[in-house]
Amino acid sequence: NCDNCYYDHTICDSCKNGFGFKTDDDGQTSNECAPCTDHCNYCSQNNTYCNDDSCESGYGLVYDQNGVRTGRCGLCPDFCYSCRSNSSFCDECFDGYGYILDDNNENTGKCGPCPKNCERCNNNGNKKCDDNGCFQGFGPEIGDDNQKTGNCKACPINCQSCSENADNCSSCDSNYGF
Repeated sequence: NCDNCYYDHTICDSCKNGFGFKTDDDGQTSNECAPCTDHCNYCSQNNTYCNDDSCESGYGLVYDQNGVRTGRCGLCPDFCYSCRSNSSFCDECFDGYGYILDDNNENTGKCGPCPKNCERCNNNGNKKCDDNGCFQGFGPEIGDDNQKTGNCKACPINCQSCSENADNCSSCDSNYGF
């Protein structure tokens, strides 16, 4: 598990990925390599403390109730693709999901489903579809105030796309024209 040794081959200088220097109960490190904590790819100096941005995909660094890093990796929130810097705050939601916003429109770090017929809703929170975020064959619904509502609505019949306005076809299905 040792990647590089000093001149006498009995003292390890660096450990392979997935391993770090073994730490005893008193917090002293040795020159022996041991596996990193669960879901940690790189723990170079101490096998019980995961390095920054070194948790496996779908996991992030864990902080205690006082905001102090524990050195461990924890599972990302539901529907979250990446949370590397903090296991309780999502950096990137799965496709079809967006950030849940609080009452002040601040990102909560959690992910929720996009509106119906919407593929991407990361820019405006999970309650409003992003521009060009509707599925093929759907377009943005326009409200009475001529503004996008954040919802997606089916394009007109025989219409392939209506990316700017669900009521106005921008390209027709094959064998159909304007």
